[in-house]
Amino acid sequence: MSDMRSTVIFRNEYIKTHRYISRQPEAGGIFIESNAKITARKIELYKKLRINKPVAKALICLSEDKEITSSIIEREAGLKQPEVSTAVKYLLANNWISVTEVKGKKAGRPVKYYKLIKSRDEIFDAIEGKVMENTNEMLKTLEELRKLS
Repeated sequence: MSDMRSTVIFRNEYIKTHRYISRQPEAGGIFIESNAKITARKIELYKKLRINKPVAKALICLSEDKEITSSIIEREAGLKQPEVSTAVKYLLANNWISVTEVKGKKAGRPVKYYKLIKSRDEIFDAIEGKVMENTNEMLKTLEELRKLS
């Protein structure tokens, strides 16, 4: 359990403050300096593709783990609960993740586990389709504007 917590702390420190943590994998850290830079660059690139930051961070967290809860996404990505909920809704609307509810031993709400159900290539293809659609709409609008001028 302590290894998991230290991993979460390192991820949280990295994503919240964008500090590059150089940590040896054998010491329990998962973000060595090059991986931290790559993660920051991934977030930048998702933003350029009009994928908002919370969705990008959630996608990155989900791509690293098999099945995780929203509270783990909160901790690892440094997001607040409403941001995680918004990101999860977006990912569900695009059919990129699945939700599994697990009832605990005690009374209370079941815990929801999220898992990517699409491959990275399928997700990138879907994003590419949206970008192309937006580009085509903009070109049509520009063409109509030219005709009216």
